[in-house]
Amino acid sequence: MRQFLQFFPLGLFSGRLLTPLLACALSQFSWANPSAAVSPDAIRLGQGEFRYFGFQVYTATLDARQRFDPRVWDQHALVLTLTYQRSLKGKAIAERSLEEMRRSKPIDPVHEIAWLKGMRACFPDVQQGDRLQGFYLPGQGIRFEYNGKPSCDIKDADFARQFIGIWLHANTSAPDLRAQLLGLSRNEGI
Repeated sequence: MRQFLQFFPLGLFSGRLLTPLLACALSQFSWANPSAAVSPDAIRLGQGEFRYFGFQVYTATLDARQRFDPRVWDQHALVLTLTYQRSLKGKAIAERSLEEMRRSKPIDPVHEIAWLKGMRACFPDVQQGDRLQGFYLPGQGIRFEYNGKPSCDIKDADFARQFIGIWLHANTSAPDLRAQLLGLSRNEGI
């Protein structure tokens, strides 16, 4: 609950929006083992690396159940793992994530403020070799883990879908990495 309230500071919301969000926040949101949503038949769908101006930033892997359909990626439980190859500030990761999330669809300004604040709280500064994982549960939310330890749970289906969409949405800024993660050939264009 504390982590959720950090993510959605109550002062940011108008009275009409506050009630549904507070109800959502107060509902139980415990994922004792989020990877169980992908297990027991989990497979590695794909992997690749993200480079920026020629410098490797991270390697990425995507795991899902064997019956995965890339055309409806957002309807499957997924585990996205980023292993960083350079040091980055958590604040910079959050800000870049928000920029990339805007590529899939516009974000309401109220949500944009809350989502950025939440990501800043969730994402630590990383060093080479550090690992951030996102356990995406469609229609529910996402759990972030840092080097295998829970960082935060966010029970917001829209946020979770747009966040995972950074890598998997058709409008991603890294289409080659998307194809690699989804296990597609470059010409499949799903």
